Amino acid sequence: MQREILVGLGREHDVWVHPNVVGEGFHGAVYGQLMRELDGAARENVMRVLTRSRLTYGLGVGSPDLLLSVGGRIGWLELKREGGGGASAGRVSEEQARWHEAARRRGMLVEVVRSVEEAMVFVQALRGAG
Repeated sequence: MQREILVGLGREHDVWVHPNVVGEGFHGAVYGQLMRELDGAARENVMRVLTRSRLTYGLGVGSPDLLLSVGGRIGWLELKREGGGGASAGRVSEEQARWHEAARRRGMLVEVVRSVEEAMVFVQALRGAG
């Protein structure tokens, strides 16, 4: 669904949209190189250091999937699929609810959408927010 929304919103002349990729990891190829070169106790020590030295990226756990600007007005979209598998499919997690509420308290616009059509409704709302 993210791709469809990116394509759909990308067709709008006044919309800029960017994914917010969130995660945690190591310094790219360094990890693989170290694991190939080291063994035994040295490998265990390196793993301990790397575990403490993880890099985080994105805006953090709970932050919305897409950042967009419509005519200079900023908004956030959380993407959720209808149905699907898993107990939390289609629902906002506790971390997401906290992030969304904190953003709203600061005057930011955050919306949960389940389709390109719902994303377009949000875009129209941003257009009218001026």
